[in-house]
Amino acid sequence: MLFVFGLIGGIIGGTLAGFSGFVFGASIGFLIGWVNQLGGRLAALEKGEATTGRIAVSDRTPPVAEPISQQEEATGAPEPPEPEKLPEPPRPPHEAPVDAIQGEKRRDTGAADQTSSPAMRVTETMRAWFTSGNVPVKVGVVLCLFGMAFFIREAIDRQLFSLPIEFRLGAVAVFGLGLLVMGWRLRERRRGYALSLQGGGIAVLYLTAYTAFAMYGLLPAAAAFAFLLIVTVAGGALAVLQDSRALAVLGIVGGFMAPVLASSGSSDHVLLFSYYAILNVAVLRVACLKAWRSLNLLGFFFTFGIGSLWGYQGYQPEHFATTEPFLILFVVMYTLIPVFFSHRQDAPNLRGLVDGTLVFGTPIIGFGLQTSLVGDIEYGLAISAIALAGLYVSIATFIHHRAKDLRVMMEAFLGLGIVFLAIAVPLALDAQWTSVAWALQGAAMIWLSCRQQRRLALLGGLVLQLLAGATFVVQPGTYSADTLPLLNSLFLGAGLIALAGWSSGWWLDRSESPVSTKQVLAPVKWLLLGWSTAWWLWAGFAEIDRLFAPQAELAAGLVFVAFTAGAAAFAAGRLNWPNLNSVGLVLMPAMVVALLISMADRSHPFANYGWLAWPIAVAVHYAFLRFREAQFSRLIPALHTGAYWIVAGLIALEAEWSVDQWTNGIWPLAASIAAVAGFLLGTLRGREALPWPLGDHWFAYSGACAGGVALAVTAAVLASNLVSSGDAAPLPYLPILNPLTLASLFSLFVVWRWQLEGEWWRHADGYRFPIVAVVGLYLLTMAVARAVHHWVGVPFDLEALSESVVLQSSLSIAWGVTGLLGMVLGARTRRREIWIGGAVLMTVVVIKLFLVELDNTGTVARVVSFLGVGVLLLIVGYYSPVPPRLDAEAETAR
Repeated sequence: MLFVFGLIGGIIGGTLAGFSGFVFGASIGFLIGWVNQLGGRLAALEKGEATTGRIAVSDRTPPVAEPISQQEEATGAPEPPEPEKLPEPPRPPHEAPVDAIQGEKRRDTGAADQTSSPAMRVTETMRAWFTSGNVPVKVGVVLCLFGMAFFIREAIDRQLFSLPIEFRLGAVAVFGLGLLVMGWRLRERRRGYALSLQGGGIAVLYLTAYTAFAMYGLLPAAAAFAFLLIVTVAGGALAVLQDSRALAVLGIVGGFMAPVLASSGSSDHVLLFSYYAILNVAVLRVACLKAWRSLNLLGFFFTFGIGSLWGYQGYQPEHFATTEPFLILFVVMYTLIPVFFSHRQDAPNLRGLVDGTLVFGTPIIGFGLQTSLVGDIEYGLAISAIALAGLYVSIATFIHHRAKDLRVMMEAFLGLGIVFLAIAVPLALDAQWTSVAWALQGAAMIWLSCRQQRRLALLGGLVLQLLAGATFVVQPGTYSADTLPLLNSLFLGAGLIALAGWSSGWWLDRSESPVSTKQVLAPVKWLLLGWSTAWWLWAGFAEIDRLFAPQAELAAGLVFVAFTAGAAAFAAGRLNWPNLNSVGLVLMPAMVVALLISMADRSHPFANYGWLAWPIAVAVHYAFLRFREAQFSRLIPALHTGAYWIVAGLIALEAEWSVDQWTNGIWPLAASIAAVAGFLLGTLRGREALPWPLGDHWFAYSGACAGGVALAVTAAVLASNLVSSGDAAPLPYLPILNPLTLASLFSLFVVWRWQLEGEWWRHADGYRFPIVAVVGLYLLTMAVARAVHHWVGVPFDLEALSESVVLQSSLSIAWGVTGLLGMVLGARTRRREIWIGGAVLMTVVVIKLFLVELDNTGTVARVVSFLGVGVLLLIVGYYSPVPPRLDAEAETAR
């Protein structure tokens, strides 16, 4: 039902006042629905208590009045007095005790007041008034009141009688005083009849005083209002002393109706509203003493109803100065009256009950009337909304400190204050600052939800911050030449939205909620943290894009993210908010993106202030890991591995760029490969020198960190040997002493050292020799191909090299020598696998001779190939004809 009320209110408000009206209407709808739910619960509680007879009735019979029977209330004849301390005489079966009848009647009426709709309650009240008690005297008093009003009016219009107007009005006043005195004298014997007479007398006095002052000017203002004040105080005192709601209602109705009945068409609104102000003072005073809701509602409807009717018919802009003070006064009065009503409830279980009609009707009607008064004044509505917000927040604060039992009332007023503050923002500020204010109000609502464990306030705060973000995005900021860095609406606005989100997440993280609630709030806290961090980064990047040259934006952005990560880690420790450390995790993705952008732009990372940005970013990241890695135990390997790879990438790119500034050819690539290999070797040697991070996380550094770099180095060596001719200009090409070959051998040596020391290769010993043999043969083949390219002049491409007879012959000799060395080395060291590898290679060479080089007729290369391989085989047969292990077994058998 809350959402239904909110939707209805939003639709009505949006139809009348656009988006701000939608927000205002939806908020009011939510609050009305919420109070309606609370009212239903309290009514159910009241009904349950009424069945056991434990609810105290607010309209108790005062000690000075005797019990009244139904006979006396209906006929006006008193019953015989009962002797003191004697048992009550038996009553007829049809006549119940008076206290029980009145108590049940009051309980029924109280329940109806709280559970039925306003229209039904008014109808029920009128029906009860005309069908209970001394009906003839009630009707007679009302008719006399109307008759006296009409008498005064006719006397004015027709100039009746020859007596001066002073005597005619005096006669009316005497008639009213007579009714009042008679009613007071009969108050103990015939209570119902006496109260009706007193009410009629008070109404006649109201009518007389208003007529003498407003229509004839017979009384000066001071005297007239003094008289009205006396009548008002007297009427309220009589009602309170005799505990008679009916007397108060009769007096107040007569007082409010007097100007209407006696009006001759004049439109002196100051006199009218001054008169109504005095009447409302009486209503306020009675509300301080009695919880008479019907009296409060009558005053509310008469005041704002007649005031609205006058405003529709006779208000002009020049009346503002004489109308605005009364509107403010009436709004303040009927804001305070429901507070007294809730406080004066006698039933303990009804204490703190909220009168939704006055609580929510007063701001709605009052702000609507204020719209008509100040709608054309710049910032008029904004100031009015802020004033109302201040009023409601002040009252809520007072209730919170002084009346703990009025918690629902306090929350209702606080909600109204937040609503009017939200309404004031778009009325006073532009769209961006409106979004900022909404975000801050949303944070305030979340703070309130954490303090009072209110999920509705939490939902409202989240929705308000979401609306703030959406509104901020669709209203782009404008810049000019005078726009200051950082001190502009875009950066400050987005930064404050981020601050609101961070504050909300911090409050939720520190709230002492039940376990079930914490499970619900866990994803909300992380969403708020991500939301606020995204807004902060967006604000910073937008400012960098505006202030820095395009080539410097990358470095500035990297420093900004590093600053954000460091500041978040520092604030997390100061605020005791561990979740804030998660903001530091954005630094590594930022470094990856920056490195990829540098590679895509074909520029080295240290260009355009990168020499400053990258060291700062890497240092902040490792500082973050040093002091905060324990919080991210599952991410420790990934965080260290990513940082290690990023540093290796920086070394490779910077080494290549630095050498490229001096020379071309293979030198830059060889330098890059060798530099990364040196970094890997330093890692393997630095375990003892760097207890952290290498010592503490050696498994990660020797495994994923060094392993990834080793694979990258190996891939770079294989690819460069495949595609590069190894041009060493300005130096001549030498088969081994050239940059590419030397860098390849050094890099593969480092990789070999890594796989020997790394813990990942302990179970892969059987794969080491085949991998090394294949890689070595590949490097030998490409070295021979580069030598043929440089010395013979064969183009360095696959097609030309494959058709080169010289290359084929050279490969046969080189492979044959390698196979020979393998077989001899295997036999001497008794390593069977080495001997078998050499034998396989020799077999490949023989097959190659007959399949590839046999067709090279008439060439020297063919002769060289066959003779060379044959001689090599003869040497093999002499030194190691069989595998070493088989040879040893044969020796034993022999």
